Amino acid sequence: MTAYGAFLHKGSFCRNYFNILDLVVVSVSLISSGIQWIEYFLSSGGWSSAINVVKILRVLRVLRPLRAINRAKGLKHVVQCVFVAIRTIGNIVIVTTLLQFMFACIGVQLFKGKFSYCSDSSKQTQAECRGFYIMYKDGDVGKPEKAHRKWENSDFNFDDVLQGMMALFAVSTFEGWPGCVFPTYIDLQNTSYYLKFFTFLHKNKYFVTFL
Repeated sequence: MTAYGAFLHKGSFCRNYFNILDLVVVSVSLISSGIQWIEYFLSSGGWSSAINVVKILRVLRVLRPLRAINRAKGLKHVVQCVFVAIRTIGNIVIVTTLLQFMFACIGVQLFKGKFSYCSDSSKQTQAECRGFYIMYKDGDVGKPEKAHRKWENSDFNFDDVLQGMMALFAVSTFEGWPGCVFPTYIDLQNTSYYLKFFTFLHKNKYFVTFL
């Protein structure tokens, strides 16, 4: 810093991001050393609450290995590539988020309030989900228990736009996404078979189009 200057002119020490990182790590190390002395004096004075705050600051010691980045050119190139990739991916994330928002708005119009289910799997509608039923603890038929039927909401639903975006994100991962589609079938139980079939396919177009 003495040779190149601090930050005022071109080529100074703090004009390089890696030098700033190195400066931060060194500063944290010095602060951590001072914290040990502060902790010693506070413990002798009975400042227990202040000691807890000081201990939190000591977590910053994990930044010490980052000094290796400023010593190895290969690591510098890797970090630079990561930041370039983040800039590129950022545009993709924005577009993807906008698409999710658009489809979430459509999903709220189509499926709001339709992702609820009964705790008793034998009941498919809210009108039937009343009273008590017999459940078996840990799946053991020798341990029957009486439980109250509850009409519960699914973890992934379209009751609002944010919940819809979360549900669409789960669908986009291709992990268990049929479970997100199945609740749309429940409100068709009182219709004919062919109407159920074609309506189910029609609603699935929404998810297929999103994917």
